[in-house]
Amino acid sequence: DAYTGQVNVSTQPIIPVTPITSTSTGQRLTFNPLLHNDGNYLDQRIAWHFILYPQPFGLQAEYTIGRGPELNTDRNEIVPGNIRGGYVQLFYHYKCDTFCLSIFPYVRYQEYFGGKKFEANSPRNSVRELELGIEYQISKALELTVAGTFTSRNTSDGQFSPGSCTNTLPGINIPCVQTPYERQTGNLLRFQLQWNF
Repeated sequence: DAYTGQVNVSTQPIIPVTPITSTSTGQRLTFNPLLHNDGNYLDQRIAWHFILYPQPFGLQAEYTIGRGPELNTDRNEIVPGNIRGGYVQLFYHYKCDTFCLSIFPYVRYQEYFGGKKFEANSPRNSVRELELGIEYQISKALELTVAGTFTSRNTSDGQFSPGSCTNTLPGINIPCVQTPYERQTGNLLRFQLQWNF
């Protein structure tokens, strides 16, 4: 699969890596990142897919490379950048004799590096996830999936603390702190019961 086109990027105020402080209030000043071509950026992707149906082992994979908009490392300009990412999943098909139709234990690894084009400022995102799970097909109409995910990714916001960087109280200097797009790690346990009709 491949495509090429244009994507329009929106912006929101952000504190650059090298902050500028107001001489009158002492507050850090926020700016919208610089856009080029009225916010329209080239967006290109090429993707590869592979699937080996379980007999009883199976393998599924996809990988994408391309170019798209992303916030630069100084956090003051949206620039064209490279993206890459994909996943690989190994699974096994066990046919049950009683109490179910099939059981599919699986392991899945996925990663993505590049700008998040549909978020304000198109921040660079770095995602690495490992998922272990099992799909239990109770009948043709009913299946249960249980999965545990270990994840490491960037936050998707550029929030301020306090919520506004404007000082409304005379004589009181409240520091404006922004920690956008920080790296976070976490674990997730997911249960999904699906009924097909």
